[in-house]
Amino acid sequence: MGGLGKTTLARKVYNSDEVKSHFNCLAWLYVSNDCRVKELLLALIKSLMPNLEYEHGRKKKGAKQKGIEKSCDLSSLGVDELILMVRDLLTRKKYLVVLDDLWKTQDWDEVQDAFPNDNSGSKILIASRLKDVASHTSPCPTYYLQLLGDDESWKLFSKKVLQGEKCPSDIEHLGKQMVKSCGGLPLSIVVLAGLLANKENSHREWSRVVGHVNWYLTRDETQVKDIVLKLSYNNLPARLKPCFLYFGMYPEDFEIPVRPLLQKWVAEGFIKQSGTRNAEDVAEDYLYELIDLSLIQASRVNVNGDVKACRIHDLLQDLCISESKEDKLFEVCTDSNILERSKPRRLSIQCGMDGYVSSSNNDHSSVRSLFCFDPTYSYTSSDWEWHFKSFKLVRILDLDINQCKKEPSNLRLFIHLSFSFQYLSPMECGTSNNLGHLHASGGVIVLRGRNSSKAYFEVMWKLQTMSLIKFNREIACMIEKGRFPKLRTLGLRISPVYKHNMQHELLSTLQRLTHLHKLQLSFQLKEYEGPNNPLNYNQIEWRVGCKPIDLLQSLQHLSNLTILKVHKAFDLATCDIAFPACITKLTLTDVTFMNDDGINAIGNLTRLRLLRLMGEIEYNGSFEINCSADSFSQLQVFEMKWLNVHKWKLGNGAMPCLQTLLIQTCLRLESLPDELWSLNSLRLVQVLGPSPALSLELANLEMKDGCELIITERNESLDRRKEVLFKKVRLALQWEKEWQRRKLRLG
Repeated sequence: MGGLGKTTLARKVYNSDEVKSHFNCLAWLYVSNDCRVKELLLALIKSLMPNLEYEHGRKKKGAKQKGIEKSCDLSSLGVDELILMVRDLLTRKKYLVVLDDLWKTQDWDEVQDAFPNDNSGSKILIASRLKDVASHTSPCPTYYLQLLGDDESWKLFSKKVLQGEKCPSDIEHLGKQMVKSCGGLPLSIVVLAGLLANKENSHREWSRVVGHVNWYLTRDETQVKDIVLKLSYNNLPARLKPCFLYFGMYPEDFEIPVRPLLQKWVAEGFIKQSGTRNAEDVAEDYLYELIDLSLIQASRVNVNGDVKACRIHDLLQDLCISESKEDKLFEVCTDSNILERSKPRRLSIQCGMDGYVSSSNNDHSSVRSLFCFDPTYSYTSSDWEWHFKSFKLVRILDLDINQCKKEPSNLRLFIHLSFSFQYLSPMECGTSNNLGHLHASGGVIVLRGRNSSKAYFEVMWKLQTMSLIKFNREIACMIEKGRFPKLRTLGLRISPVYKHNMQHELLSTLQRLTHLHKLQLSFQLKEYEGPNNPLNYNQIEWRVGCKPIDLLQSLQHLSNLTILKVHKAFDLATCDIAFPACITKLTLTDVTFMNDDGINAIGNLTRLRLLRLMGEIEYNGSFEINCSADSFSQLQVFEMKWLNVHKWKLGNGAMPCLQTLLIQTCLRLESLPDELWSLNSLRLVQVLGPSPALSLELANLEMKDGCELIITERNESLDRRKEVLFKKVRLALQWEKEWQRRKLRLG
């Protein structure tokens, strides 16, 4: 039965310190009833190699001259190639892989060859509702979860609702009556607890809920497990109902990024404006309410406690879909109903796009929101023509796709488009005046316009987000002319091709973005790493046509900027100049060197709450982090990753508010400052892959009460060899494909 707690139990095992220290390779995969083997293997590779940098459809330097398109796109590989790649990655590793929600024996048969059994102590943990699947996958005994007994049910309910307090005697019998109606199903008990947690613990309130439960029990068609779920939905405030039902538009077990979800709610008109508060902030409050009610699960939370991604249990998702049919809120198209005729307002295509385009008879004239979930589909120019023709009035466009043979030349053909998201390919497009958010996840967007065109001078008053945009003459001129006056979030990809004229355009552009709250600058290296052109980390330069100090100087004008991310920062943190004063979160990646001037500039940010510094372990230089007295006055989270720091010093009164410290693979750091352990605010210190000296120091350390120390040893050399192996396999496959194409051309 769904909701018994199979995933919860597996997650507790997977996340336990004992398991993490026993296995040196862990991966978690959601399979679901609608399993696509290729997508599953791609997800597994991404899980095994989270630090691997690859971009969909990126061309490396020299590809054009040689006539070779050296694509890093894994989705171009076949299932057999992906199986071999996974097998190579797992060979000689002691791994634990969790396959959650496996439904079909054939799905296991298709992927089992990817898991080598070389007697290394590796394990595969499978969660399934079906006994036949369990017995087919392994001769090992199956662990069957049972429904909770009355005492266990009441204990779980009390923990969620009463939070350790004793239940008032006048309502205890009402609580036990409601809990008994849940039939021992943990999911129902938790959802019931979420329903009551925000109500007064009084006889009047609990009696009302008991009455609703009893009414549902009189309906013959209602199953026990559905009672509380249906009741919880009906008791939702009217403002939360459409937001909750919206989760039904996503595939089963899909991890939903929070920020784009909130932006869609706003674009759909679900959010009621609250005074002068930003609509997305109100939407975030709505999401946290649904999480508190146990209707939505927070699947990914950052070190600052913010929910970055969420999921919905498939039983609750079924409820969303069934309720939406009554309200005609949206329609989900799968392989089983692709031939049904309908006229939906919101459409989620969760079958193969090839089949939908060729088979669907739907009238799309009413579609205002379009979701397409087929990451293996390759769009052609005719496909885009079909989209432009069929979905002229679409306002929200979410395309989860990896490849495009022909990019859309002009998104303005979607005349009402207000939100476009998750376009996983380099994209060249014009823009619509109604557009509010434009995202390219994993790729880069090229905005184009002609100086003589009317659209080039039109002001986009609604546009709040653009990411990731290629910085070129067009985008610089558009910003210079004030086309985006309300822009709050901007991600720029800056290429060294503009070396000689970058400085003036970049600085003048940034100074005009006065409404900007979040800025991401991604600098592209002048040379790419390759077998004949290895990247020399000892000779890395700032190659974008302006000096780091000039860049920081230009940011001073961004008085509303709170979040800054700089990728390929190199030696940016060596400048004796202040960052924008309002910054609360700062991320610098590929840091090659820092000095006291740069560290003091960051440490003087009085509003900085989160600092993330990421380096490159192949770079041979090293440096010292010296935090002066009373610096980093409000810092709560500090993360160092792959940083070539050999010594860290904390001055008197530095980092007084630090709560969380994360250190990953800083191989040259041999000790932590003694002053760190005297910080009263410190709650968590997590060290992944410490140096031998640091590992020894931490092993003998006695922690004070209220602070947790987590140490995870990792074999970094194996991880590095794993990435090298992947690159070799990828290159060999690309050359083989190119050779086959040449043979075909030559006849």
